[in-house]
Amino acid sequence: MRDEELRQAIEALLFVATSPLSPQKLSDLMGGIKPGQIQRIVEGLNLSYQNEGRSFRIQEIAGDYQFFTLPHFSPWVEKLLAERKRRLSPQALETLAIIAYRGPINRPRIEAIRGVNADGVLKTLLERGLIRIKGRGNSVGRPLLYGTSKSFLQYFGLKRLSDLPRWKELSNNGQPKAEQVPLSDGHSFQEGS
Repeated sequence: MRDEELRQAIEALLFVATSPLSPQKLSDLMGGIKPGQIQRIVEGLNLSYQNEGRSFRIQEIAGDYQFFTLPHFSPWVEKLLAERKRRLSPQALETLAIIAYRGPINRPRIEAIRGVNADGVLKTLLERGLIRIKGRGNSVGRPLLYGTSKSFLQYFGLKRLSDLPRWKELSNNGQPKAEQVPLSDGHSFQEGS
């Protein structure tokens, strides 16, 4: 396959994918081209999108690739997605933040931090695949330990957990700074990343 055909094929696959595609999956679909070559092609596509003034980029999320809209266009995208988006409750977001920043963590510790029972929220987060059970603690009763999942990274548009903003980076009552604008689907995009 010529380079231009490879570029077009990767672009087409990412365009129709309903979830992020791993370099290995792209390699398998494209007849075994090397993941390093896929990364170079994605970088080239992003450069051409930037040079052409496109409203989107391909972002690496939890090691996989997916199209994302630039933050500047989020007001219009949010209107479209609001109709079909099942948002997380403030309680779920609070619990997710505790798990993301303090995990792996057990339910009693989460409840001590939040000050309320967390059974229902934990069940919802497990059902949605945003958290997973990482094992059991060493304390009395060996409580389950909860941690974030790959779906959590995808939902929030992160490559890895260490990409979460530090507390000191947050402003405006916990809202991300303007250069890290979240889209309505929970993803964020940072130009140049």
